[in-house]
Amino acid sequence: MTREAFAAAASKEDAMMAMLHRVPARAGDVFLIPGRLPHAIGPGVFMLEVQEPTDWVVQPERFCAGTELMDEDMWGPLEESVGLDCFDYDGADHWDAIEARVRVRPTPVGRGAARLERIVGPCETDCFRIDRLHIERETEFLPGAHHRIGVVTEGALRLWLEGESFSASAGDSFLLPYAAGTLRLAPEGTAAVVYWVGTNRRPKLTCVPTQSRA
Repeated sequence: MTREAFAAAASKEDAMMAMLHRVPARAGDVFLIPGRLPHAIGPGVFMLEVQEPTDWVVQPERFCAGTELMDEDMWGPLEESVGLDCFDYDGADHWDAIEARVRVRPTPVGRGAARLERIVGPCETDCFRIDRLHIERETEFLPGAHHRIGVVTEGALRLWLEGESFSASAGDSFLLPYAAGTLRLAPEGTAAVVYWVGTNRRPKLTCVPTQSRA
């Protein structure tokens, strides 16, 4: 791939999509897309986008779903030449080589009333981590002295934090503020699944018998 070929494709409808590998995503697959790697997300994919707060969004396609985009839609406040510089043109042509770079295999890190898996950690990036918590019965979760974002993807649960409680179900997300302390969680009905996005520190997971709580 060359910068010139990529720039030429940006102005032609569907030309950029034709440059990408079409990868079937199956339940359980995890891919970490690094910065500078051109990509498109198809339907049926659960995506967590973790990035610095910015108004600079680069969408290098003149046509998107049949709609012609303006320059500001494509490059934001950047000049086109600057926007094109952000992409990596040294990638491999074959999917096998790209897959070795982007595929992530979840790693179990804790088991009890809840099962904790590391999805993205320090082996993949030093910028953030993503953990997945399968909650089968009442559990305490200590995120540590930093904030975390929780995203519920399956089931429903009740959460207690600093004397207050609230419920969350699939599709809900919430923020644990800095140094919030221990969070208590219990599934409402069947097991629930929560994804945690935060810094590269392993949370402490403590199993608490449900009958010990009022």
